[in-house]
Amino acid sequence: MPRVSVLMSVWNGIKYLDQALFSIANQTYKDYEVVIIDDASTDGSPEVIEKYRERLPGIFRVVRNEKNYGLVKSLNKAIELTDSEFLARQDDDDISLPHKLSLQVAYASQRSDISVLSTQAITMTENGIPVLDGYMDDLVFNPETISKDLLTGNKIVHGTVLMRRSLIRPFNFYDESLKHVEDYDLWLRVSEKCRMECLPKVTYLWRANLSGVSHRNTKLQTQNVYLAKQRAIERRK
Repeated sequence: MPRVSVLMSVWNGIKYLDQALFSIANQTYKDYEVVIIDDASTDGSPEVIEKYRERLPGIFRVVRNEKNYGLVKSLNKAIELTDSEFLARQDDDDISLPHKLSLQVAYASQRSDISVLSTQAITMTENGIPVLDGYMDDLVFNPETISKDLLTGNKIVHGTVLMRRSLIRPFNFYDESLKHVEDYDLWLRVSEKCRMECLPKVTYLWRANLSGVSHRNTKLQTQNVYLAKQRAIERRK
């Protein structure tokens, strides 16, 4: 059983998918698997995914949904298919740097109380060019105040995280009723009970993708951010 399972959900991600898969296939850390849920893609994404599965069958596992269920349900499905110590994420339009998993596993292995370990990231354009002022230095948070600080907004890029399964499991992973803010809601809940940290190192390139899920669903995302915050405030009374 691999120590790390990298979770991916892909739906018509052909434009950047090869770059994303190449980045996660070329990690310096080797004790990992990539579990991909193909969410009923119709654009050629399955062929790209199959190319990597055939090339690296010991790393890539692929399950295809019969119909499109959406990101959150697909991520929870991927989690159910794994039994690894750590869970990581990879979006189909972003890039993980080669040392990402190696740095995170090494650090998390020294601190058994860490539930979520994020890192810094750099914004890149749709064409993959790092933005001059795209260094996300505000992602480095204070572990002692992160629970309160999260109420002002999400401080964590989803694709940067390494999660310790044993500490995340009691929270039932992602809430499928909070689409497009499933990660933010999980951080709010976990931070109330568990320690979260951020490595002050860049391991991830986040693409400002105007055709991405978040940009296509801005209104619903805004509504669910408010709902997640209100639920957190009620829990903390």
